[in-house]
Amino acid sequence: SLLGITCLLNVYFIISPAHFGKFIEKMKPEKAIKFLSQQCQMMFVWCCGKTYPENWFSLKMFQMATVKKMLLSISEAIKRTPGTWDEELRSLWLNFFQAGFAFLDCSVLKLEAFSA
Repeated sequence: SLLGITCLLNVYFIISPAHFGKFIEKMKPEKAIKFLSQQCQMMFVWCCGKTYPENWFSLKMFQMATVKKMLLSISEAIKRTPGTWDEELRSLWLNFFQAGFAFLDCSVLKLEAFSA
């Protein structure tokens, strides 16, 4: 629902990268990898999906700014996550890059899509 997405976006907007990093550090490595992978999948869906109507431009920009912030926080957490190269870690990196490329290719951020 729109309310649920907006509430989660607000939580992600408010949390600092340092607090997010400490939250991840408190987890066991296996759980942290799974959690980060799920967050990357969610960021991917938010970049590719139609979460808000087209004319809600300010909210869509807020969403993209929050996704960018979270992708940066997730990348820092991934760098600090210990683990051996296995299927879970490979999946995490795959999900991270899919979310990152989806963000770069997001239609709402394309300059050609803006209208005067």
